[in-house]
Amino acid sequence: MRLQDFLFESVDMLRAGDLIRLDKLQPMLEMARDRIDQWATQIEDDPQPRGLEALDDAILEALDHFSEAIDYLELAVSEHLPELADLVSSRTQDAVDTLRHVSKQA
Repeated sequence: MRLQDFLFESVDMLRAGDLIRLDKLQPMLEMARDRIDQWATQIEDDPQPRGLEALDDAILEALDHFSEAIDYLELAVSEHLPELADLVSSRTQDAVDTLRHVSKQA
């Protein structure tokens, strides 16, 4: 499952008032964080050629948005704050929009 799909489905669950168990969610969040860290490291270790640095910057910005969405989701579940669903959704959509922009530019 793609990260954005996972996050948007979690938002739907929060908004519906579904119980999300942190002990079940935590491994998925850690896996997502690890993947984001790997992607960021890959970008830093193998940057775009000169003149295309803006693409790397945009991808790193999208990764930051995904990281924020994950953090808000974890907080929403651990503190029982379903009202954070809007922040999770917004950050996820920002990441998706940024990656879509990168794809068009590439």
